[in-house]
Amino acid sequence: MQERKEYNTKNKKYITSYLMNQKQRTVSAKELYNHLKEKDIAINLSTVYRNLETLSEDGLVQKFQGSDGKTAAFKYMEKSCGCHHHFHIQCTKCGILLHLDCEFMNEYMNKFIGHLAVHHNFALELNSSMLYGLCDTCKAED
Repeated sequence: MQERKEYNTKNKKYITSYLMNQKQRTVSAKELYNHLKEKDIAINLSTVYRNLETLSEDGLVQKFQGSDGKTAAFKYMEKSCGCHHHFHIQCTKCGILLHLDCEFMNEYMNKFIGHLAVHHNFALELNSSMLYGLCDTCKAED
């Protein structure tokens, strides 16, 4: 298999910069596209999607399926976040994304993953696992 060349285009830099500034939440390709258009950056939506997929394959961006199962959301990956080892929780109202990486979850995660493997013959992939609900702020507003 031939190795893919790494290209650092202006568009890729704009996309990466925006994602880095939004690292506390996920963003859609359309949201990112609209932001770039507002900044008068000439780019088309297919270029945004292509760059997001490439960044995801390179491990710089994490791709999450939307709560509707049809859309996707993307999040910049901090090098030290360990996102492949824990669940994430996201507020369905404000979009904030939190890492569910605490002592309680870590203690029981291995048991849960083991149970799925042994009793259900299923290997859970944590890198794209998202739980949805309301954060305290949004819950208080409702």
